[in-house]
Formats: sequence, structure tokens, C-alpha cells
Amino acid sequence: FFFFFKQKTAYEMLRSLVGSEMCIRDRYQRRVHGSQSDKRGIFSSSGNLQKVLQESLRIAQIVGSKFLTEQQLKEVSEKNIHIHFTQGAIPKDGPSAGISICAAYLSLILNKTIPANLSMTGELSLSGEVHKIGGLQAKLTASKIMNVKKAIVPYGNMGDFLELPQKLKEGMTVYFVKNFSDCLLYTSPSPRDRQKSRMPSSA
Repeated sequence: FFFFFKQKTAYEMLRSLVGSEMCIRDRYQRRVHGSQSDKRGIFSSSGNLQKVLQESLRIAQIVGSKFLTEQQLKEVSEKNIHIHFTQGAIPKDGPSAGISICAAYLSLILNKTIPANLSMTGELSLSGEVHKIGGLQAKLTASKIMNVKKAIVPYGNMGDFLELPQKLKEGMTVYFVKNFSDCLLYTSPSPRDRQKSRMPSSA
């Protein structure tokens, strides 16, 4: 999966390489008495997600929680959060959506927007490390087709990037990250932060 941030709101809508969308919502105010929605602190999902992607959702929640204060964690425990991937007839799997899901989760909780011209891909570990993914060429091609020319990519894929056709790299700015904390530099970066771990299209 490779995700493009489609809307500049805390309720992030993302589009993947296959054209599906992921919608994350806070369901705090939409409770149904006596149902599961009456419970608090539920993190649920839907959209025909297979085992590895379900695991990525859980890992994203765990890692994202490490960036929240005690007060914010308390507020989260009073809310129900649901993630839905559209096109439910299509099974969805793979670990490479990890950093995108984590970024959307924090965007929702912190009510902070993410640049709409930024795409990202990367497998996330429990310690917050960002691991190498496969199919980088196809994912950057999809990003470019969507006219999204900035991308966050695992540091482990730098060698793959250098071997890509120069025509594909032209006009793209890729930020290579080793940890999820590095991703946060580019989801709401200052001009100074933009200079870190950056590889322009001429690389």
C-alpha cells in the first residue's frame, strides 16, 4: 500500500495504490445504547482486511500512543475510533501502510492536518522503526500519476530509489526515514526540518 493524503482535515481520507480509500473517524458522539458503540476506547476496522494489515493497524495504534501525553491518552480512552477501507469486496493485505495509518491516527487525535501533497509508505515495527517495503517503483509511479510529488519512504529503500529510471525520479522529492519520529518532521515540517534526510529528484 502507498497512501496519498487526500484532504487537509483531521479526519484523514487516504488513497492507496489500488484506488481504495481509508477513512478514519472518531465515533465518540455517535453512540448506540446497549450496543458495542456504548463501550469506550474501541479501535475497530472494516473493509475486508487480511491478517497482516490488521496487525499493522494495531501496531500503528501502539506506536502512535507513544507520542501522546497522559491527558491525550485519557481522552482517547473515552472515544471509539473506526478505520474503514472502501471497496470491501477486494481483500487487502500487507504491512507497508503502517506509517500512513499511524500518521492518520495521530492527525485525528491531535487535530493536526497533514499536507495533501505528501504520500508515504513503510512498514512499522512495535519500537517505531520504519522497515523496507517492496514495489517502490510502482508506488512512486502511482504517486506521480496522482500529481503527488513528495513522498516519505523507508531509509532501507534508498538503494532501490537510486536504481530507478531518472525520468521517474524527475520532479520527485523523497524523504528517507528510519523511525516514525522522522516521519513527523515531514507531516507538518518547518523549513529547517525539510532539509533533513531529503533526497531531491536529481539524486
